[in-house]
Amino acid sequence: MHHSQFPLFELHFGSVIDHYDEFYPPDPGFGYLYVIEFDTGWIKVGKTTNWLRRRSDNLAKYRRLGWTVARPPWKSCLLSNESPDERTPSDLGALEQRLLREARRTSDQREFNPSVRGIGRDPSKPAATELFSGCSFDYLTAYADVLARTDAFR
Repeated sequence: MHHSQFPLFELHFGSVIDHYDEFYPPDPGFGYLYVIEFDTGWIKVGKTTNWLRRRSDNLAKYRRLGWTVARPPWKSCLLSNESPDERTPSDLGALEQRLLREARRTSDQREFNPSVRGIGRDPSKPAATELFSGCSFDYLTAYADVLARTDAFR
């Protein structure tokens, strides 16, 4: 039987565990890369140590603009968010930077308007750096998955 024919596997133990591969309560020492595609064509990439809250916050934030999710958001396997010292980024932080660079490289270079009230960043700062247009969701999730899995097995 092909794996796509099996039902999604979730465990429900009250408030202790929401999904089989997530810490609950979230542990700041671990986190995920994520990619979310909206129906507008914009793609949000980033990292989080609390996937359930980040997903919910992002969906609510962009819903105020009338955006909806084009397909289910993607998140990586669990990654270390521990840094060996103050100057070295965590694995999660370093992989997020690589994912952001690749998203920027493959995007159409448009910037999300930071002055939209309640969305984006302070107008005195650069435009939002985690939203990209003209990228392929499939490519970015494949790229992020390889980054995460390669790092997870080091």
